[in-house]
Amino acid sequence: MTGKKNKSLKITLIVIASLLVIIGIAIGIYLGTYYRAQNVENYLTSSEVVTVTQEGGICYFDGPGEDTAFIFYPGAKVEYTAYAPIMYKLAEEGIDCFIVKMPGNLAMLGKDKASDIIGNYNYNEWYIGGHSLGGYVATTYANEHRSEVTGVILLAAFAMDDMSDSSLKILSIYGDKDGILSMEKVENGRELMPSTYEEVVIEGGNHSQMGSYGFQKDDNSATITLEQQHDAVVNNILAFVKG
Repeated sequence: MTGKKNKSLKITLIVIASLLVIIGIAIGIYLGTYYRAQNVENYLTSSEVVTVTQEGGICYFDGPGEDTAFIFYPGAKVEYTAYAPIMYKLAEEGIDCFIVKMPGNLAMLGKDKASDIIGNYNYNEWYIGGHSLGGYVATTYANEHRSEVTGVILLAAFAMDDMSDSSLKILSIYGDKDGILSMEKVENGRELMPSTYEEVVIEGGNHSQMGSYGFQKDDNSATITLEQQHDAVVNNILAFVKG
């Protein structure tokens, strides 16, 4: 009987080990599959107006502004540099920007990374935001750090935390052709927002063009160009922050 038990135990251990290997491979494949940034090289290069540095998983756009900064969390499975065009243009206009590289390209695995940035740079006002899942995670961070954050900027994202009693300024921007953003969650999220909440709909804009990474599966086609959508996002953020 002892021999049979040992044999059964060995078989069980082999099965468990095999399952762990399969799960590990599956996780590796999932984490290694993501949307890569496209045509962003010019926005990752410093100019006379904006200095761009990439270090420690942070892409920092340092423009002429000195008072206001924006920390940005990327969308799920999107390379963080895909948002360089928007961040570069904001920095040109006086809002310095930080894009955070997330573990596995998933913002939920790096929710508190903003704290390191806030602790190491001196700005009078800090805004935090993100695209899609990155936006949701950013709202959670802001809600937990109300005294440190001035406002939240959501790109094709929604909030699930109750911030109705906060003084946070919150801006939500999305395209009317977005095929991925849940409008039901956007509508439910409005009830959780403070009186400062603003919402902007970009006519002809979709989900994918909030960054520069190509067309995302299940999205709808945009009826405006990538540059037009980026300019609309930048202009609305500038009006919100500076206005």
